[in-house]
Amino acid sequence: MLQGALNGGRTRAEHQAVPLTPAERDGRDAEQRLALVAGWTAVPDCASVNVSEPGWRDVVAALAALGARTEVGLATVADAEAFAAAADPTLTARCVRVLLEPGEADGAAAVAAARAMDAVLDTAGIGLSRLDHGAEAATWAVIDAGLERGRAVRVGLEDVLALRDGRPAAGNAQLLAAVA
Repeated sequence: MLQGALNGGRTRAEHQAVPLTPAERDGRDAEQRLALVAGWTAVPDCASVNVSEPGWRDVVAALAALGARTEVGLATVADAEAFAAAADPTLTARCVRVLLEPGEADGAAAVAAARAMDAVLDTAGIGLSRLDHGAEAATWAVIDAGLERGRAVRVGLEDVLALRDGRPAAGNAQLLAAVA
C-alpha cells in the first residue's frame, strides 16, 4: 500500500499545492478533537491518531463508536512503549495499523528509530500491520527501508517538499509517483 499525506501542519506559504492550512484543519486540543469527531456526519473508514497527543485513547474510542477504525501514529520509542502498555484486545481491535513516523532528520537515524519502535511492538506481541514514513530529508531513506521490508509506505507534502534528487515536488501526485 502507498498512502498519500496531503499536508499535516504545512501551510500554503511552504508549498502552493498544500490543500489546507493548519487553521482550516480540525482542533488540536483533546476536548476539541472529541467534539469534532462526535459531530461528524460523514465518517471515514479510518482516521489517524497520534499516541503523543493528550487524550488519544478517548479519540480512538470515539472513532470506534462511529464505526471508524484507527491508524495509530508513533513518532518515538516512548510512543511505542505507551501504545504497547495501553494495548489490549479492545484497543487493538479498533486499530487497522500502526503508522511509524520517526522524526529524526538523518535518514539512517530515522530508519534505526523505526526499527526500535518495531522492536517494542514485537516484544509486546502487537501484530498490527505497519506503515512507514519519514520527515523531510529522512523521508526517502525511511520509505526505501520500509519497501525493502515489504511494508506499506506513505509520502506527501506533509512529509517532504522535495523529490529524491532535491528538486521541489510539484505536489502530492508527483511525490506519490516517485514511490510507485
